[in-house]
Amino acid sequence: MFLNSEKKLHWHHIGLFILFFGLLRYFFYYVVFKNSNMWDALWVCHITSILAGIIIFSRDKFFISGVLVWIILGPLLAVLFNISGVLSLTGFHHITTILALPVILFYYKETWSQEGFVFGVISFYAYMSITANLSNGAINLLNDIPLWAGLFLAIVSLLIIFQNKFLKYKN
Repeated sequence: MFLNSEKKLHWHHIGLFILFFGLLRYFFYYVVFKNSNMWDALWVCHITSILAGIIIFSRDKFFISGVLVWIILGPLLAVLFNISGVLSLTGFHHITTILALPVILFYYKETWSQEGFVFGVISFYAYMSITANLSNGAINLLNDIPLWAGLFLAIVSLLIIFQNKFLKYKN
């Protein structure tokens, strides 16, 4: 299943695994447990699971480097500092998302982009500050950064994407 005719592993299929568990978390939280708080849908770890799955499966070097940062700063830190919450029925997506880290690092040459890493750091803090401000601190727990700083970081993130995808100089 994961081997092609050249015996090369299709490592990017782990993205489908991560995407499945990210979506399964939403199913449990909103359908099974009938949570009606829409802010809960925007927690960074849930978004990271779904985006990581899509991005890893697409094999875009720039975005994989960016999602690497999101995985480290979101689900990995959640596992390291709140293991009891992660081992719940709605917290399992943290562990499945973290499973992508060794795969991404093993395929370093196929997944590393310096611009993508910088984009990941800036876009992560933009997302965290914007959603924390708009929810009045209900989610993402980054309460001391003003909304304008998050919007500024979001614009910088968009400029980095634009530069990388459309203005890239080829040697």
